[in-house]
Amino acid sequence: MSTERVTISVPSYDGTSVCLDDVLGGELYVAVAAGEVTISGDAGGLRHLARWCLALSSAVPGCHVHLDAGVDLDDGSAPLVVELIASATSS
Repeated sequence: MSTERVTISVPSYDGTSVCLDDVLGGELYVAVAAGEVTISGDAGGLRHLARWCLALSSAVPGCHVHLDAGVDLDDGSAPLVVELIASATSS
């Protein structure tokens, strides 16, 4: 088991939009087959997805990001939408 620490920089929600000012690179691929979604990526690609998730977590419900093939995802990938929803347990 590796003890290496990974640090990820995530911008704060500015009240109007969620955006990442830089791309870490890496490979990230989404496949949909037989009702199952598989997200595959190398370390950089998975960190890129994690940054989007963390950035959205500080936004308001309904904020979302579209990740598209050839832009944030590898060519041939299925598109992916990640959205923040309201928690049933939040007050």
